[in-house]
Amino acid sequence: TLEAVTQAVDAEAALKSNSEAIETLRGLLTVEGLTAGDYRTGQFSIQPQWSRPPRPAPANWVPEIVGYRVSNSLRVQTSRIDLAGRLLALAQQAGVNKAGQLFFSLAEPEAAHLQAIAAATAKARQRAETLALAAGVKLGTLLEVRVEEPGGIAQPMLMMAEAASARSTPMNIPISAGEV
Repeated sequence: TLEAVTQAVDAEAALKSNSEAIETLRGLLTVEGLTAGDYRTGQFSIQPQWSRPPRPAPANWVPEIVGYRVSNSLRVQTSRIDLAGRLLALAQQAGVNKAGQLFFSLAEPEAAHLQAIAAATAKARQRAETLALAAGVKLGTLLEVRVEEPGGIAQPMLMMAEAASARSTPMNIPISAGEV
């Protein structure tokens, strides 16, 4: 998830700056070979920024809108893992200043899940046979088989990072997918 967060005194200026960053990012994604089907808007918001009370605050003090904050995020999904670091660098170049929810998953999770069940079952059977042999008994009839489903998906999280204000030549940010 790549997000542009902009602030300005008026909503129109904040929105214009934000839209420019997102449009620049979309252009750079296209240059890298991604299509509109590879990304979509994640969240969008325009929020007023309120004045802070003075210290000590008078009894009749009333907050005022002092500016606006616009957030727009793109959720990018690609099977090109080697491109992950490059996309983060291009996002920074485009003016995107928040990144998060970086995670890797399987293209075909069901096939891998079934393969894991088969491997775990074979391993459990081998252990049971070893235990029976060591105890000098024979294995009896199988009474129960249970598959415990995982409670969630482990995801490496990329903490939100403020981008440097200077725009430089994009680099490749080191990203390692690891194993799922």
